[in-house]
This record gives sequence, structure tokens and C-alpha cells, in this order.
Amino acid sequence: MRAPDKLDEGLDEFGNRVTGRWMPKGIDQELWGRIRGVMIEGRLGLYAKVLEDFTQACVYTRDYRGLPDLRRILTTLRELGCDGWLDYKRDCDTARGLYGRGALYWYSPPGRLAIREPRWSVGREVDGETVLAPSHPG
Repeated sequence: MRAPDKLDEGLDEFGNRVTGRWMPKGIDQELWGRIRGVMIEGRLGLYAKVLEDFTQACVYTRDYRGLPDLRRILTTLRELGCDGWLDYKRDCDTARGLYGRGALYWYSPPGRLAIREPRWSVGREVDGETVLAPSHPG
């Protein structure tokens, strides 16, 4: 599905964009068809995309802080057949160039509806440094 040209994304208290995405792996064409169908019906998230080789999809959400909405989307993904690990990454961390396991903001273990915070997250550390940074008189 095509991403909107401009997303009204808002900012958090650190000045970060608040949009993010669940990233299910091991997607096949059948599962992608189910995700796409629910997305078109308006019951999943903002928009979704899948890699050409179907190894991973992204289901975009409005606000990484909105746990009830993140859980609703997670539940729908589980019901559609996304049974493995589901990683969640904020768009601001992608914009910062953060990739890999340390770039996760949330995750959900296989087959679970739990949303957990990783033990270590570069994005969370960067946010913490922003809060602790001394202000410079301007």
C-alpha cells in the first residue's frame, strides 16, 4: 500500500516524530493478503508495506506512546497469523539512522499479546540524553 505523501505525525516531549511501526517477519503472500485486506478496511494502522521478498512487513501506527492502539494493532496482527516475534520501531529512530536490535522501542514475544520494553534501546538512551543535556544560554 502506498504511504501518504505527508503524515500529520505530531511530536513528543523530546521533539521526536511519534509515528512508528510493527515489523512482522516471515510474511508470505497469503499472510500479506490478509494484512493488506484488513488495512484497506481501515482496521489496522495508518498504512502498511511489505518487502518484495516477503521477509518482512511494516504496519505503521499513529503514536508509539498510545499503548491501547498499539495493542489493538498487535492483536489484529496475531489474529491474522503473525505468530513470531514482532518488533516495534519508532520512525524518529529510523531518521536518526538507528538500525538493528538496539533500535527497537517495543517488542512482543512469539504468540503473545504482551508489549515489552527491550533491555536496551539506543533511541531511549538518546531521548534520555536529550533530557539530561545542559541547556546553553542562547
